[in-house]
Amino acid sequence: MDSPTDWLAVLSFLITAIVVLGTTWLTIRNYQKTIDLQDRIAKKSQEIETTKSRVEILSKNRQDWINTLRNTISEYVSVMLSLVQLKELRRAVQTDFERLGNTGNIEATVEWNYKVHAARTLATQLRVKIRLLSNPREEDFVSLLKAIDQLHDAVDASRKSVGEEIEAVITTSQKILKSEWERVKNVQ
Repeated sequence: MDSPTDWLAVLSFLITAIVVLGTTWLTIRNYQKTIDLQDRIAKKSQEIETTKSRVEILSKNRQDWINTLRNTISEYVSVMLSLVQLKELRRAVQTDFERLGNTGNIEATVEWNYKVHAARTLATQLRVKIRLLSNPREEDFVSLLKAIDQLHDAVDASRKSVGEEIEAVITTSQKILKSEWERVKNVQ
């Protein structure tokens, strides 16, 4: 028996199949877009976190460097003042011995020489450390190193007063430290 084809049923079936396939395709496409968007967001978030972490590490390292430079300069100035005082003390002791007609105490001379040697060694170590912490391409650091050299020369020349040289070292250091602190605050 031949039955007539129900075209309406076939057409309904085809339309239903097309709608199901179309909806499935749209769902898959939207799902893929969502995944792509989430991947982009995750990558951007990771980039932001990496940058933030890098900036925090750089800021901490710069702050540590600033503290080290400040402490080293402070210690250097202190040692240089100690050298001036040791030399002044030596002059006073020598004058007293000469006034008394005595040539001097060998033990005191040896002790004084040891103290001067230890202070000079420490001063040299600190001077080198400051140079290593400095950037020779920046004008302020060139000025600082020049001021340190002038202080060193003044102490070597046994000048009684090195106040101007110390002030030059401190003033130049303050300028550098302030500039570097501004960099830390501005996260450069």
